[in-house]
Amino acid sequence: IPVFINGVEAHTIVRDWLTSQREIDGVSKGVISRDSTYKPNEATSVDAIVSTIGFPLVGGPAGSMEAGRNVDVASQLLKSMDVPYVVASPLL
Repeated sequence: IPVFINGVEAHTIVRDWLTSQREIDGVSKGVISRDSTYKPNEATSVDAIVSTIGFPLVGGPAGSMEAGRNVDVASQLLKSMDVPYVVASPLL
C-alpha cells in the first residue's frame, strides 16, 4: 500500500494507519498496548514498511522531537508491529 507523506513525521502514518496481524492479536489479548490513536478496524495490516525518504521514522532530518525520544518512539511502534522496516534511499 503506497502512502505519500508530505513531511518528515512518518511515524504518525505508521502509528495511526498501519498495523500487523501480530499487533492486532497482541492488542486484543492485552499483551501489547497502544495509544488512543490506534484503531485496528481502520488500519491496514502490512507485512513490511519501506521508506523512500531516507530520514528516520520519527523526527526527520532535524530530529524535530527532543533528543533521544525519536528512537524510543520508533522502536516501540516497530516492536509492536514486528515487521521489517527498510530505508530504501539512505542519506549518504
